[in-house]
Amino acid sequence: MSSPAQSFRFHHYDLKDGLPGRNIHAMLQDSRGYMWFGTSDGLCRFDGYSFTTYQSNPSDSSSLSFNAVFCLMEDQQGRLWVGTGGGGINVYDWKTERFFTLKHQAGKKGSLSNDYVLDLLQDKEGRIWAATNEGLNVLEQAVSPYTWRTYHRIPGNEQSLLAEEITALETDSAGRLWIGYSKAGLSCLELTNS
Repeated sequence: MSSPAQSFRFHHYDLKDGLPGRNIHAMLQDSRGYMWFGTSDGLCRFDGYSFTTYQSNPSDSSSLSFNAVFCLMEDQQGRLWVGTGGGGINVYDWKTERFFTLKHQAGKKGSLSNDYVLDLLQDKEGRIWAATNEGLNVLEQAVSPYTWRTYHRIPGNEQSLLAEEITALETDSAGRLWIGYSKAGLSCLELTNS
């Protein structure tokens, strides 16, 4: 015996409605109630009626740094963090409706390890974690100057990452950080100070 089908109503949105692209990689509802969508062709915000699109403009350093948006996160201060597939991390300023960018800077200690950011997470202690295709990055304090500590795979070292390309991050109720890899499995990092 099967249960009666529920009646759901789909609303479909596409380029004609204001989406910048059809490939949706990330979604987030922020604390203000807006829905944000990361696409292959930019970021958009939906207020329930219409879309506002944010895209890269090479002549404007405060625009989105790269159109391919792979992850979204709202921090404890209500700031939107946007991970891109080649432009690092963009942080949205609500007052100016502009972005500032955190990118890899070759040879500079404390910069992001790579500009291909696949996941972002803030733990209960306020640390920001960034999963890239070249290691795991953490900001102890999400304030300027932004100084990242980076973890890499060290061959032969059981206490290092399993692989460089990290695709997913999550914390659990015990305060552990779970790290998902591309083709390498899963790690669990104890975030205690002991």
